Amino acid sequence: MRELAIKNGHEVASLPPARCSGTTDELPHAHWLATSQSDDAEATIEALAGKHVDWLIVDHYSLDARWESALRQCSASILAIDDLADRVHECDMLLDQNLYDDIARYSSKVPTHCRLLLGPKYALLREEFREARASMRTRDGAVRRILILMGGVDADNLTVRAIDAVSQLPRSFDVDVVISVRNPAREDIAEACKEHRYALHVQPLNIAKHMEVADLAIGAGGSTLWERCCLGLPTICITEATNQVPIAAALHAVGAVVNLGDKAMVSAVDLAAALSSLIERRDVLTSLSATAGQLVDGRGTDRVVEILLECT
Repeated sequence: MRELAIKNGHEVASLPPARCSGTTDELPHAHWLATSQSDDAEATIEALAGKHVDWLIVDHYSLDARWESALRQCSASILAIDDLADRVHECDMLLDQNLYDDIARYSSKVPTHCRLLLGPKYALLREEFREARASMRTRDGAVRRILILMGGVDADNLTVRAIDAVSQLPRSFDVDVVISVRNPAREDIAEACKEHRYALHVQPLNIAKHMEVADLAIGAGGSTLWERCCLGLPTICITEATNQVPIAAALHAVGAVVNLGDKAMVSAVDLAAALSSLIERRDVLTSLSATAGQLVDGRGTDRVVEILLECT
């Protein structure tokens, strides 16, 4: 990620190794920081080397108002990115791109002057998705090509589970399997793809293209949900983490995805049954596509940037 940022013309300053060990405050994800908030804030200030920035954007479950307050000396304004609403922020703007029933979940977590950017209209997608949406086809509900994309590390190897499920279907499909270079089961996945003659793509640079040509996706409940929504790709979702549960449930409730629930509760047989049932319902698939596409238009990043510039 560091190399990619530098390659694209950005300056990157790395923080030194953690100065202390152990959990130092009560935040649920405090251990992810591997140091105290105060030490991390001090290291960040040193890394900025006296620079004063217009906007400091912070995206970390282990950081809250204490860290943000300490960084006020370096920035005129702070934007916090969150989706847990489990800690207090000292910020001027807060972004949560996810869909929730509780619109007041941040009311006691931010200052009164803080501007809230809430919902999928602010989904931070790459430009490739906006471009793909501009020329995407109208989906007719027919399933010819299936995309398996569990995202991230996929530590529980849901990818192979999905491959097993698709292989149980009574007829064959063209199948694209997308994984990260960090996937620990990469060799097993490659072997399964070879056995079933599915196409394997490792860290491809054209994710939008794979979503565009697919008719149905099997995916996790992370940020790729919004990418699939943007392109109107019907999705069977399996949640991999606690923070994905309310998001997937909300999308299921409005008819934008089919949510099968927690990974521990969904076997390959369960997934195969859900696939078989859904594939026969073209009306449901076209409805899923239309609803998902209405939630995300691919301009979320542009909206956020425009707001930041207006407030600079």
